[in-house]
Amino acid sequence: MAFLVVCNHIPFRSEIWEFFFPICRTAVPFFFMVSGYFNESLKNRDGFAQRQIRKIAFLVLYSNLFFFIYHISIKFLANENVSHYIFDCFSLQRIATFFLLNSSQFEGSLWFLGTLLYCLILTFFVRRLHWINAVLAIVPILFGLNIILGKYFFFLTGHNLPWTAVRNVLFVGVPYFYLGIFIRNHQAKIEQLLNKRMLIALIFIFYCIIVCENEIHLRFNPNGVTDFFIFLPFLTASIFLLAISYPELSKNSVVSQIGFQYSLMIYIIHPVFIDLFNFIDHSVHFNIFISNLLPFAVFLLSLLFAMIFQKFVQINVGNRASNS
Repeated sequence: MAFLVVCNHIPFRSEIWEFFFPICRTAVPFFFMVSGYFNESLKNRDGFAQRQIRKIAFLVLYSNLFFFIYHISIKFLANENVSHYIFDCFSLQRIATFFLLNSSQFEGSLWFLGTLLYCLILTFFVRRLHWINAVLAIVPILFGLNIILGKYFFFLTGHNLPWTAVRNVLFVGVPYFYLGIFIRNHQAKIEQLLNKRMLIALIFIFYCIIVCENEIHLRFNPNGVTDFFIFLPFLTASIFLLAISYPELSKNSVVSQIGFQYSLMIYIIHPVFIDLFNFIDHSVHFNIFISNLLPFAVFLLSLLFAMIFQKFVQINVGNRASNS
């Protein structure tokens, strides 16, 4: 899923992308579902919720600060107006959308972290008030508004809403996060109803429907928001259920360890490597073959950075512990 996030931001430059696109759109919703699922699984561990909130709050702060400095540096090197960029970042409108709609003015993909933080904070208080079932009851409504205000708003009004109005904690974060909670609470019953073969069949059916749905939108509304297909929640949930139906593959596997340790850092850092390859492409003009390798190159470089960064942090933490 971390790789599919990369593909969303640096897609394949060939016709294959039209068929790969629907699977890629499940990546970020999948991460919200994973977070909700394990939030429910580990809810009784002492201090778990508070630790998760602190961890994500730390990442929100430092990742936004990093990209603020990063973009200032890029603009300075390109002899662009740095002061205009700074004033724009801290305008009232930008600050409001940052706090209300989880839209980062420093790097667009960081909306996920802000949204996840809000989901964790909301769930912390919802659990205290014993309102989990009440929130779960409105999840279908939020999914419906997600679809209506996203892709289908154009067909109703002839206009598109900005993506920040829909891609936020209310219409994306909470529905998928609480879908993960729902699956955790009803996992045994769901597994009795849907075996692995049925899940594979459902994934194929939902995938085909979204491919057709995407073709319709490309024909009539090519500039619309790209995320909100009617059957995207069903496709994402089916993939998620298939994944957790193979617990033996997740224990101590290489893919599991990579996902657990590095996926969030891959998500945060990959835009830097996309910028790097876009800069090179602007100079040398990659052919189609090389262009279609770029998602793999960005992912592998992001993974390498994540591994080096984690090792650096571990060494520093170890040194501080030994010194103290």
